[in-house]
Amino acid sequence: MDLVADFKGYISSVCGLRPSEKTLVAVSGGMDSMVLALLFLRSGYPFSIAHCNFGLRGAESDADESFVLQMARDHSKEVFTHRFETENYASSNGLSIQEAARKLRYEWFETLRLDQGFRWIATAHHQDDSLETLLINFFRGTGITGLHGILPVQGSLLRPLLFTGRREIQSFAEQEQIAFRVDSSNFSLKYTRNQVRLKLIPAIYAIFPEMRQSLLSNIPRFTDAGEIYGQMIMALRKKLVLKSGAEWKVGVLALSGCRPLATITYELFREFGFVPGQVRSLLDLLKGDPGRMVLSATHRVLRDRRWLIISALGQPGQDHFLVQEGDPGIETGDQQFRFSKIEVGERDPLALIRKDPGLAFLDLDQSGFPLMIRRWQTGDYFYPLGMKRKKKKLSRLFIDRKIPRTEKERIWVVVCGQRIVWVAGIRIDDRFKVTPSTRNILRIRMG
Repeated sequence: MDLVADFKGYISSVCGLRPSEKTLVAVSGGMDSMVLALLFLRSGYPFSIAHCNFGLRGAESDADESFVLQMARDHSKEVFTHRFETENYASSNGLSIQEAARKLRYEWFETLRLDQGFRWIATAHHQDDSLETLLINFFRGTGITGLHGILPVQGSLLRPLLFTGRREIQSFAEQEQIAFRVDSSNFSLKYTRNQVRLKLIPAIYAIFPEMRQSLLSNIPRFTDAGEIYGQMIMALRKKLVLKSGAEWKVGVLALSGCRPLATITYELFREFGFVPGQVRSLLDLLKGDPGRMVLSATHRVLRDRRWLIISALGQPGQDHFLVQEGDPGIETGDQQFRFSKIEVGERDPLALIRKDPGLAFLDLDQSGFPLMIRRWQTGDYFYPLGMKRKKKKLSRLFIDRKIPRTEKERIWVVVCGQRIVWVAGIRIDDRFKVTPSTRNILRIRMG
């Protein structure tokens, strides 16, 4: 195997690197990255070196940095180094050490690429790394999109060694007498990837000796299947996920009619931070009552009458707010709502009511929780106080009251289940009014 010739063919035909394009090569000092740097040298492509010191192994990490700096001097190559406070970053952001190091590394690489005018960032991932990634993704349940392993090109990232594996790289390093550093953390079983490489894969080889070649030959098929799958999901996403201001809406009936429902639900919601284990809860929302919700790390999905409403957590400008029992109040951005409970006791419940458009007094035992505060919608109706249970559409109410369109757009309604209990600032629903038999009053103050 002529690794240099194969490298030049792969990086040109598969990765699409042109001789005039400058690349930032990530070099840790380990065998794989040192071989990658030498292949760039032998192939004549212009490149510079980037080295990350994560400070996780003390003097060993510093020795790696010194080693890479010396190699760069020996070959007269430009080199960039950076020391990270990895453990502090992981702790403050709730990440594992591996996740933190990966995030820090790629963010710095991309900053360097843009600031220094590089076209590409190259890393030393090879076929065995790709197989490990495929297996990790499979057991984590990432679906078909995770079965292509590591891609040779992703945005500005190149993986020019994916044409070969660890054994061939080691043979080339020995043949060329390439010096490299050994990272002791590569043998620690506290990391998932190391467990897969050192324990799981040898166990699979013992049963299926042809596993490596079988999976490598299947990766292109998985990739093609993933592309077809992705095109279908993209078409469904455009059809089902509707942008609405700062939120997104998915029609309950439209999604319920899709098949296979669980898979489509996962794919629609995973871009909002939802994971496979939450699919069951999302499906339950389709059959659940209005007001129920499911949270991801970044978003929430709230069941409305006809929609699943998706909003970013803490997102200003959202149009739906859930109120649980005990919540003192919420801020909608343009209004404040405050909630308090009044126990009637021996008092006359009607005497506790004050006439104020910014106040609503409701029979708590009739309304209850959770409540939802949302913008009014076309088709909304309620039974206005004093109209003897006569239904009225909100659109008609606004016309009768000559409310300007600009003001109508800012009106909130308070909803219990599917019933409006208060058109905020205008009128409560007759079904929830305080009567002489009311024992508990819910007072809502707006403004």
